[in-house]
Amino acid sequence: MVADRTRTQIRCGSRSAVSERVDRFLNFGDGCAIIRPTNEGLFVRISAHDLVIFYGIRTLLEGSLFKLAAISNDAIEWFPAERAASLAFT
Repeated sequence: MVADRTRTQIRCGSRSAVSERVDRFLNFGDGCAIIRPTNEGLFVRISAHDLVIFYGIRTLLEGSLFKLAAISNDAIEWFPAERAASLAFT
């Protein structure tokens, strides 16, 4: 599963990595990411103390996905938090 391989690959950059049901939680100290598999691919939610941490986590995740899944840049879509919540966390 891509979610597990992504979590394993960037685990060294995170303080902790926990699995709960299908979700994968990565704690980076000042930020975190939740990776959830969906029928269409992966849903990733990033929460961070500031924009620098947010973009750092996002860059790690994107790099891991590009390396593991051999996907194009067009295959990743980023949504604002309001829309993302309605897509996967309802």
